[in-house]
Amino acid sequence: MYFILKNEIIFLVSSAVALSFLLTVTETTYWGLTCSLLVIAGVTCYYSYSYLRAPQFEKLYFYLCMLPLLIRYFALIYKSFGVVTPVSGGVLVKLNWLDSIYFSVVTWTTLGYGDFRPDTDQVKLFVMVEALLGYIYMGVFIGKLLIIGGRNK
Repeated sequence: MYFILKNEIIFLVSSAVALSFLLTVTETTYWGLTCSLLVIAGVTCYYSYSYLRAPQFEKLYFYLCMLPLLIRYFALIYKSFGVVTPVSGGVLVKLNWLDSIYFSVVTWTTLGYGDFRPDTDQVKLFVMVEALLGYIYMGVFIGKLLIIGGRNK
């Protein structure tokens, strides 16, 4: 039974652990954010590795479930810490949910429109990690689709 539900267990436990770190960030400060980021990055690496080796579309569901989770995770960080906007005059402002998700998607896809930018070192670190995860995540996803497409010929 464990092997059948292994992916579900890993996904749910890692999500709960990362969320618990985020919810206790006032007590754990940046260590909590760092630990939650390590959990999220570790699970992403696990699914990336196992996704490439899985037959056909076996792990596609979990891989795609990670995408909105990761984007909302980083959006929560940007909402909490704030960024600089063109109209703020260089002053750090807190974003609403739509703007924080927008900034997270723009960072994840490495579009970088320039309308929001990180100002503190901590937020810059998370922006760099999100951009790198976005590259890796999308590269693995496209690579798997190419592998599947090559097998079907």
